[in-house]
Amino acid sequence: MYKKIEISKYELIPKHTENSKINATLVGLLLRVHFENDLIGYSSLQPWPSLGDFTLDEYLEFIKNKKMKGSLGPAVYLAKKDAIARQKKISLWNENILKFLPKNHKNVSNIFYENFEELYENNFEWIKIKLGLDIEKEIKFLIDSKHRIQNFKLRLDFNFSVPLDHEILLKIFDLNQYFQIDFFEDLILFPKIATDDLLEPRTKKNKWEESGKIIFPQEKLAIDFQKNKTDLKKYGVIVVKPVMELLPKIKNLSKHNHHRRIFTSAMDHPVGQMLGLYEASFFYSEFPNLQETCGFLTHLNFQKNQYSEYLQVKNTKLLPVSGTGIGFDELLKNEKWENLEFTEGNAEK
Repeated sequence: MYKKIEISKYELIPKHTENSKINATLVGLLLRVHFENDLIGYSSLQPWPSLGDFTLDEYLEFIKNKKMKGSLGPAVYLAKKDAIARQKKISLWNENILKFLPKNHKNVSNIFYENFEELYENNFEWIKIKLGLDIEKEIKFLIDSKHRIQNFKLRLDFNFSVPLDHEILLKIFDLNQYFQIDFFEDLILFPKIATDDLLEPRTKKNKWEESGKIIFPQEKLAIDFQKNKTDLKKYGVIVVKPVMELLPKIKNLSKHNHHRRIFTSAMDHPVGQMLGLYEASFFYSEFPNLQETCGFLTHLNFQKNQYSEYLQVKNTKLLPVSGTGIGFDELLKNEKWENLEFTEGNAEK
């Protein structure tokens, strides 16, 4: 448990509209966490109430009352790691961890504005496309633009915005004909779209159709670990945001060898990006056979700020920031920190 937490609010302004479930400007918290023995570490917390998370005001109450709910627990856990390194005046990034820095996909928040030619020139092999504003329009645009996109491996993230409409589901499935699709993420809440009352029989058969029913194969279905932790056996890919989930829980999943683990940021502050990147690199250093292309370049989706100015990308890898812990020493030192009063008697035991 921490002794106290100081906060500094931040805003992230997207370059373009993300999708139907994401607001224009994101407001989150930088955390300065005080532990026993004069340890002080830093973390960040990005609420996602539009995706079922707690609100910012609720998190402020949790901090005041020391209630480790939602993403606060992982944020404190990561701040402790940062604090230990800062006390030793060393970086979290040792030589072994640096060997396992993952390559990253590019997050495409709005396909209508993306410069795909530029992505290709910058050595991106994988792109993750956020869909959901207007699925039929987006699908048509993808197909019409296939000559610009077909050289990429695609990860399609729907944020559960797909209606139970067989025609739309068939159009999504048929994207396999045009593109190298790595996975469909958060499509709908069940993995097999294969019931007679949902889909009409089809005359054309391929390896993903059985008796006229269409089946999205398990290996091409991905789920955000935060949104579904109880039915993972139905999915081939688990998407993990380390700033929202304790790494020990993810390690426990390693016994399920059929699961691929893709680590990403939470579309959050660069401090959170760095902490998440560290956790992913640490995980892959212990499980090198599970190394994947990840998703930690989300700062490219937002307007620049003084923290993102420090971020460098080389061959799609996000490079660590210099300094102690996860870096940003001077910027964090100069933040205007606000102390939240602890409400005595309400802390979780």
